[in-house]
Amino acid sequence: MIRGLAIAGALLLAACASTPPAATTNSAYSPRIALGDYKRAPEAKVLAAFTETLTRRLAGLGRDQAVDSLEVAGFQCAYTDGALTLCRLERRAKGCLHTWQAHLTAGPAGPVQAVRPLYDRLCPAEGLLGG
Repeated sequence: MIRGLAIAGALLLAACASTPPAATTNSAYSPRIALGDYKRAPEAKVLAAFTETLTRRLAGLGRDQAVDSLEVAGFQCAYTDGALTLCRLERRAKGCLHTWQAHLTAGPAGPVQAVRPLYDRLCPAEGLLGG
């Protein structure tokens, strides 16, 4: 019985150690992220909204924290080299493919130094590159 409680306690501690801080509506670990009105707005407005979202969401975070923050929101991230990390999210809506990317520049232990947000919309009815 005591051994079972010890194992259960160890598993609980391990789970807590790997869980990011609790998410609040506007926190860096919220599963919701403002992507702009991508179903109706022009690409430039969607990109501006996404840029503002990333600036607020990732402010002061280290690279690993920023990656965790974006992955919680559905992005898929890959480390390309010692300083650059690419994160990408795709959604389909109204026959179009919407793609958001965040290129993060930072050392592994230091804060994110630069974020380059990108947005693209590919709609077959609008032509090859969405417009």
